[in-house]
Amino acid sequence: MTRQRYHIRTFGCQMNIADSQQYSSVLKNYGMEESDNASECDIVLVNTCVVRGKAEEKAISYFGELEVLRRRRPELRYILAGCLAPRVEILELKRRFPGLLFAFNPSEIDNFQNLLKKHLDNAKTSPEALACETKKDKELDLIAEDICQFKYHAFVTIVRGCEQNCTYCIVPFSRGANFSRPQDEIIHEIESRVEKGARAITLLGQSILDYGKDWSTSKSIKTIHGDEIFRNLLDSVSSQFPHIWIKFLTSHPKDFSFETVDLIASRENITRFIHLPVQSGDNSILKRMGRGHTREDYLKLTDCIANKIPDVRLSSDIIVGFPGETDESYEQSLDLIRRVRFFKVFTFQYSPRPYTPALKFSDDVPFEEKRVRLNRLIDLQNQITMECHKELEGSEIVAMVEGASRGDDDTWMARSRDEDIIIFDNHDNIKAGDIILLKIIEGKLRTLRGELIRRLY
Repeated sequence: MTRQRYHIRTFGCQMNIADSQQYSSVLKNYGMEESDNASECDIVLVNTCVVRGKAEEKAISYFGELEVLRRRRPELRYILAGCLAPRVEILELKRRFPGLLFAFNPSEIDNFQNLLKKHLDNAKTSPEALACETKKDKELDLIAEDICQFKYHAFVTIVRGCEQNCTYCIVPFSRGANFSRPQDEIIHEIESRVEKGARAITLLGQSILDYGKDWSTSKSIKTIHGDEIFRNLLDSVSSQFPHIWIKFLTSHPKDFSFETVDLIASRENITRFIHLPVQSGDNSILKRMGRGHTREDYLKLTDCIANKIPDVRLSSDIIVGFPGETDESYEQSLDLIRRVRFFKVFTFQYSPRPYTPALKFSDDVPFEEKRVRLNRLIDLQNQITMECHKELEGSEIVAMVEGASRGDDDTWMARSRDEDIIIFDNHDNIKAGDIILLKIIEGKLRTLRGELIRRLY
């Protein structure tokens, strides 16, 4: 009997990718395997994101695509997971999309298996009869979706939820309060992933430096503003797995300590890619955003990182057009980009999100002005990214082979410990998962072009 198949369509960030891996494990326990053709499937799990309105719109649009497929295959059903679930009226969504089997919140992830069994039983659907596939969407702008299936790079969630309460952000509503996993459980999962071939581990948390702060209601724990508990975990993981690359996302700059900078600098297996969302370069906007740090705080931290970790790859998030952003405050963001010289910046045009405190602010920056500011910021960052990549020309970088480049079997892609993406010519003796040494011969905007020197292991 042919094994039945499944697929999970993932929208959003790497937190969602990690969640999808957990959903995948549950579905595999039902005896199913993955596929990539929604036109032949019975169940599709859609893991959603609502941080940006665009991601939410894409998910809803995808439900419409699935309903079109149901005209040919009435047995098709799909499941709504992720951050969209707690903010929609499920009965209304089922009315619009009759193929929706059930929906569940990110906070219910550990109960997914029970929910799945309950609803499949109610639908009189045998798990062994399920096939679950999905359509590859060429417009999906999430490169990390490919990594989700890459067994050599594993994502391990260490803390769920968020309690930062930035005024523009819907995540605290959609994902709930912090819930940190025990350290021994995390270590056990990493051991399991390494035994299965993982050579890189990314520790994940919506605000990862909050790890462990929910373990006690005592004032001594709740009022911690640094990252001591996370740093202890990072220390333990990087020392117990010295030959595994250890990466982590996402760090709030107000909690990132100089001691953690020292730890990263002292360990060769910890990534030099540090994502520090700043959101704005202007103090008045940062205060309205509820960020808890100033421009000066941020620059002091990034200066420390640059001094102690010369090969760092700093990246950030910046929002343009937040309520109250003047021409002067916007220029402060551009100036901060010039000063820090990020390798990468994820840029966002502000749009009001439901259930956020910023809804009470007047959205006073016209849409067209937001667009102009966004484009100027992108142009500036692209220029700096190109300069940073050009500076790497002639250097040698150790990287892990991920596989063939998109749409080109003659070139392969590798990713370094520090998130450099390097394209190089195919070699018959190289395979996915190999650790190789490359010489950078050309810096491009999105990638580096490399020449294989040798396979390391």
